Amino acid sequence: KLLLHKRIYIQGNFFTTDNLGNCFVADKDEITKYDGNGSVFNKFSIKAFGAIESVDATNPLKLMVFYKDFAKLVFLDNTLSLNGSPIDLEELNLTQAKLACVSHSDGFWVYDQQKFALVRVDQNLAIAENTSNLNQLLGININPNYLCEYNNSVYLNNPETGILVFDVFGAYVKTIPLLHLTKFHVTNNAIYFMQNNKVISYNLKTTEQTEVNLLDVKYAEVRTEKGMLYLKNAELIDILKFE
Repeated sequence: KLLLHKRIYIQGNFFTTDNLGNCFVADKDEITKYDGNGSVFNKFSIKAFGAIESVDATNPLKLMVFYKDFAKLVFLDNTLSLNGSPIDLEELNLTQAKLACVSHSDGFWVYDQQKFALVRVDQNLAIAENTSNLNQLLGININPNYLCEYNNSVYLNNPETGILVFDVFGAYVKTIPLLHLTKFHVTNNAIYFMQNNKVISYNLKTTEQTEVNLLDVKYAEVRTEKGMLYLKNAELIDILKFE
């Protein structure tokens, strides 16, 4: 049974969480950090870089903020203060970065839609890994909408064909046949996503799917941290705990 632990009223088009139970809500150019009790902890904004495309809080002490329109990455510490200088992806010859996520050892991944390639940049801002043209390599049309790294695997979501899985060197491993997803959360050896107002978890080892029915409120996104479910729609985030 699921019990409502906390409800946070928000303004923002997407959110993420960290493994300490904090929530980060992005609204245009501003990020708001909420602690595990739903209280506003801090805010951050750089107007000059335009709208925030994504926030990756895999490392709670080093958040990555991606500004697609200006091809910029910014890193923040746990107080939402700047951690180092902004990174200009165009200077790294990543001229059409569509997606970005944190990688191991202080690196990051970028999906470059001009090259149809996944590129890993290391902590020294050198290109460490570079896939070939994925359209040609896999023989499919690539139009991905989400990217993350978890547990030595990289997950690139291509809604029409499924989630493409690569190893940390950029070698293609397999496709997980979950179609038409927009966002998901990979953790605890499972992929969590919303479908027909159910929370579905897909076990990465057994491929078994389990579902939790949510009747009262319609949600668009789900994440899970520390045994809690974080569910978001346009107006609120509900933090639910299992009884």
